[in-house]
Amino acid sequence: RTPGGSSGGSAAAVAAGWVHASLGSDTGGSIRQPAAFCGIFGAKPTYGRVSRAGAMALAWSMDKIGPIARSVEDCALIFASIHGADPADPGAVNAPFDWRAAAPIRGRRVGFVEAQFAAEGEWRDAYRGALETLRGLGVELVPVEMPKIPGRVVSTILSAEAAAAFSDLTLS
Repeated sequence: RTPGGSSGGSAAAVAAGWVHASLGSDTGGSIRQPAAFCGIFGAKPTYGRVSRAGAMALAWSMDKIGPIARSVEDCALIFASIHGADPADPGAVNAPFDWRAAAPIRGRRVGFVEAQFAAEGEWRDAYRGALETLRGLGVELVPVEMPKIPGRVVSTILSAEAAAAFSDLTLS
């Protein structure tokens, strides 16, 4: 079995109880996939919410640093301590973060990619069950559409930025 993407070691260490929590880097799923594969929680922050200073770059315009932990609450506590502006990363900004674990969920709005939840496949029933659970808790579900960006565009950006990030290694 695999623990997932490039943060798989971080997720496996949390899942095994070797560490309470860890950080991961996510360019295309490398926090979310390992967390899901290991049965724990991972949060990929919005670009600019957490400094990338000191992290190994793959694609600077896509890289994000985020928490991996055994609970949503632990991810929120870690995020609260690592988010914000950093002079070492001009892309990192200050923005408020207000997590209240005990806040009622009733009346909250949750967006979901409708096409993903309507798709046929082995996960369909689990996805639909998750939506029904949220509805039952009084959550307003808001269907959203992701912009249609051809995969080759993202791949070109990622390849160009990775080549620049690793140019010394490549040229050696």
